[in-house]
Amino acid sequence: MENVINSAAMPFVVSAITKMFVKEEKSHGGSHDSFEMVYVKSGTGVFEFGRSNIEVGPNDLVVIRPHASHRFLSDDRNTCELVLVYFSFADNFGSTVESQSAKEFLGYINKEDGEPAISVKVRQKNDIITCMNRIIEEQADNGEDLSEEMQRLLMQELFILVSRVLKTEYQNTISRAGGQKVKELIKISENYIRNNYERELDLSTIAGKVFLSPSYFIRVFREETGLSPINYLLKVRIENAKEMLKTTNMKVRDIATAVGFSNQQRFNEMFRKFTSMTPLEFRRTCTQ
Repeated sequence: MENVINSAAMPFVVSAITKMFVKEEKSHGGSHDSFEMVYVKSGTGVFEFGRSNIEVGPNDLVVIRPHASHRFLSDDRNTCELVLVYFSFADNFGSTVESQSAKEFLGYINKEDGEPAISVKVRQKNDIITCMNRIIEEQADNGEDLSEEMQRLLMQELFILVSRVLKTEYQNTISRAGGQKVKELIKISENYIRNNYERELDLSTIAGKVFLSPSYFIRVFREETGLSPINYLLKVRIENAKEMLKTTNMKVRDIATAVGFSNQQRFNEMFRKFTSMTPLEFRRTCTQ
């Protein structure tokens, strides 16, 4: 069962959807230019990646990065039923935030020096399983008569669901690892804030850069820095405003805009909160 889906219709390109039965001691594998998503419908086996293996069973989902050499070996006591989806992402697509974040997320966790694949266990009644089975049934029942709109809707739903599950698994892995990994992610987010403080930033945007949920991100960020992400952003903006007040003759309202505040009143309030002075009072202390 194979289907090429028009990239103009959505932010990803599905080059093939294939159902495969891997029988006793036979293998499936290779290296592909695209991502390979494998849903294990039944049976057990192991993915071999050279330096690491992933054992899988019913309702496991594995996403393999492009160019990762691998093979799948079925358990010698059974036949494995696999559903494979080969996909890549369309360039320059005006996609939704959710779809675009899926692209960024998969690129982020599949760096060249990272793991070759991600594996998650999904429940039998999980929406992913329901959606995947519906795609298979629609293909079997309608074949070439399956409308492009139905293809688009089913695949869009599948990618959103998979993206959410992978993000949850990623966060759980980070939470279990703790320590140095959390410090690395917080350092990345600190650098992002310092390099983009003048832009319109919110909690979801900052947390999204390291693919953590806002609630979890707030907690670990505060543990590492002593500040909430938003207060850290405000602190960085005020630090830069102080430097401008000391070294330039820019008007206060222009400085407020330059460091990312939407209006001068809000800037004045935050400046007083962090320095116990107004911007003009601070400037006068610098010239005395």
